[in-house]
Amino acid sequence: QEKARADQAAREAEATRVAAERKAAADRERAAREAAAARASASESNDMLSSADRAITGSFANNRGRLPMPLSGRIVSHFGQYNVAGMSNIRLNNDGINIKGAPGSAVRSVFMGEVSGVFMAGGMSVVMVRHGIYISVYANLGSVSVGKGQKVGTGQTIGTVGRSGILQFQLRKETAKLNPEQWLR
Repeated sequence: QEKARADQAAREAEATRVAAERKAAADRERAAREAAAARASASESNDMLSSADRAITGSFANNRGRLPMPLSGRIVSHFGQYNVAGMSNIRLNNDGINIKGAPGSAVRSVFMGEVSGVFMAGGMSVVMVRHGIYISVYANLGSVSVGKGQKVGTGQTIGTVGRSGILQFQLRKETAKLNPEQWLR
């Protein structure tokens, strides 16, 4: 009986090992397919970018952690999910960061680029600046001093923050939302 139990345990261990090897092989194949698809997609998106866009994309990426703050002030709300104070089990998502400054303070572009959009949302102005495949978004502006299609430089004033003094700042790489705090100095 003891030998039968030992044989059964050995068979189960062998089956578990074989299953783990199969799963690892399937995971490796899937990862290789996903990597190949990502390379093809990156190559395809690079083919669609002009050489100027490729250059500014690389330059923007190389400045990760060194971009200037878009507003003089302090970060009051961080990127990602957070609990709502005083409400249990309520979680909200912040697609960027909120920076508190003095109402009417200048909001500046974090990097050179081209204004790709100026629009109203919720009674406040929003400016989007394209830096190759990266986009910086400046929301909750009281006034805007740039127009769509305009080239802007690093540190150039694009408008002023609204009466609340809170700037909603977002960074994107194509459609992916990035944590701005990892990009600012």
